[in-house]
Amino acid sequence: HGKTWIKRTGTLDNENQTMGVLRKVWCKTLEDLGFQYDFVSYLDVEEAKVNLNKRFRVIILPKTVCLSNKEADALREFVEKGGVLIADYLCGILDEHGKGRSQGVLDDLFGVVREESAGYMNGKGLTEIDGEKYKKPYLQRFTYYKNARRYKEIVVFERGTRDSRGANTLMENTLKKGRAVYLNLSPLEYWNHVRRFSIYGHEWRKIISDILSSSGLQPRVRVYENGNSPNMIETLWWKHNDKQYLCIVKNPTEKKELAKLGDAIEGITGQTVNIHIKFPNPVELTNLRTMKQLGKGRDFHDHFNPWEANVYWVKDKTFQ
Repeated sequence: HGKTWIKRTGTLDNENQTMGVLRKVWCKTLEDLGFQYDFVSYLDVEEAKVNLNKRFRVIILPKTVCLSNKEADALREFVEKGGVLIADYLCGILDEHGKGRSQGVLDDLFGVVREESAGYMNGKGLTEIDGEKYKKPYLQRFTYYKNARRYKEIVVFERGTRDSRGANTLMENTLKKGRAVYLNLSPLEYWNHVRRFSIYGHEWRKIISDILSSSGLQPRVRVYENGNSPNMIETLWWKHNDKQYLCIVKNPTEKKELAKLGDAIEGITGQTVNIHIKFPNPVELTNLRTMKQLGKGRDFHDHFNPWEANVYWVKDKTFQ
């Protein structure tokens, strides 16, 4: 923490706390790909209160440094029964009490062997977001990213981790009906909106999209803004009685204060845009804001005010 720790406010810590930002990065990644998600607590896993295979097809472990043996056994069983497990880095190298292990508790499941003496990132440190640099722009706070190896723009975190083929990233192992994927990548820079919508973001989304797609997961709907996707549009679904609803909202990285209403946030000007809504199967769509019936089909075109939300009634036999 250095000399500033006694002066740190909650806001300052939130913006420079690697784990908190990483969680938000994973949320934005899935949202940008058209998916929603849920969280499961370690107690639910340890105490078997949740049937993981019944509830999830894919489980993601964002920098899950601490794992108990019970959690590890439950995740192993999840994979054996057909689930797909994804970890980014530093997975299970400590137990539930923070005690170190010589190897990660799930290293055999991922099919990796680690050599910690090789270090992390550029080999000179462990910290990612340097809180002492909180006054600097976000991308300038990553002290140990300088000269670190990158895979398709994304920083490789563990320098000494390998699989049996010698690969250092995107290491995949199959076990009975399922598979486990160890990325060994840190996508923290995705939190910067420029990175999010540059080649960096494109490469990161493609990596995750390919894994999800090969796991049998596809978005229930895709939304394009002026022909572009992704575009910070989040799709939300809910069901009430026998009706299915779709809500479309703008989803910028983060901006808590504006100088005045109408200021642009990350390219969002507030001007009405044209959107293209694409379903995998034919549906009947009605815009409940305008009460405009858009008809039946897979492809629809509508208008969208970025400062508002479009809400649709979706008639689809597959959701009944």
